[in-house]
Amino acid sequence: MFACWPCSPSSYQPRLSLGASSFPPRLYCPQRQGVRMKYFAYGSNMDVAQMAIRCPGAPVQANAELNDFRFVINSRGVASIVDAPGSVVHGVLWEISPADERTLDRYEGVREGLYSKTTVTVETSVGIVDDVLTYAATDSNAGPPRSGYQEKIVAAARSHELPSGYIEELEGWTNLA
Repeated sequence: MFACWPCSPSSYQPRLSLGASSFPPRLYCPQRQGVRMKYFAYGSNMDVAQMAIRCPGAPVQANAELNDFRFVINSRGVASIVDAPGSVVHGVLWEISPADERTLDRYEGVREGLYSKTTVTVETSVGIVDDVLTYAATDSNAGPPRSGYQEKIVAAARSHELPSGYIEELEGWTNLA
């Protein structure tokens, strides 16, 4: 059984390989009740309007970079991240509540096994942030994006003023369709 960092620091693995079978389940922990946490969004959850519906009151903290990972659209047509030494995924750091986390779990299909949760370390303009929640799809096979999905991600990336070269990379996923 896995628990959160405060409950079981010796058995918790904050940085995991993103293979489909490498994510242990992350259980809701009573010691975290009421504690806000950081969440790294790199796909459609970068969209402020979408997050206002999913996680009302969750503020954007900063733009952030996840090093040694690469953005992909998987065969289900949704965003994910995969291990890729030397690569960078740009995204948005949010501050969420435990209730927000449970809502995101439902939207991301954690129970159904569509996405898994892990913690990562990200970089912001003011420094390194550890123990940041993110989601990765359990299917890492590349595919074309769902209709309108990629456009939403690109628009969100532009609204957060992510690097132009990275936005071009996001736009390039249409070539797989």
